[in-house]
Amino acid sequence: MDIKQHWPRLVTTLVSGAQGFALVAYGLGIAVVGLTVGLEGSTAASEPLAVTVEVITFCLFGIGLLLVAWGLFGQRSWSKLPFVVAQLLAFTVGVPLLSSTDSLGFVIGLSVTVGAALGLVALIVGVVRAPDAVDLRESGGNKKARTPGSDVNHVSDSGK
Repeated sequence: MDIKQHWPRLVTTLVSGAQGFALVAYGLGIAVVGLTVGLEGSTAASEPLAVTVEVITFCLFGIGLLLVAWGLFGQRSWSKLPFVVAQLLAFTVGVPLLSSTDSLGFVIGLSVTVGAALGLVALIVGVVRAPDAVDLRESGGNKKARTPGSDVNHVSDSGK
């Protein structure tokens, strides 16, 4: 694989994969803390049902982003829209964290925002450059692209 040609696909795959792993890890971390330390916080947020829903939600979003990463790597067209939506959601989380007075919150906000921006730029570059790429699925696995009319069967006139 030529990295110069396929870098947008690799970047979007890595961004989506990293975000997916982070969400699954965060969800499992909430579960571990809830089981070992106990549920703390406001009464509504520390109810076992609320924590369970939170863990399931983060894990499902993370698994979804991992599936999107798989789709982006395989150049599946369905994976682009969920990737864009996930990056817009990442901006809504990351940008407010940039104004955090806590240094950890600022670092998390910066990494989420930069990752989302990098992923969107790579996706746009990949879409813009896509007409120049050869689609291997369309050409039957060969690197030679089809030309118009190349798959038309010609009948010879040998019977005349």
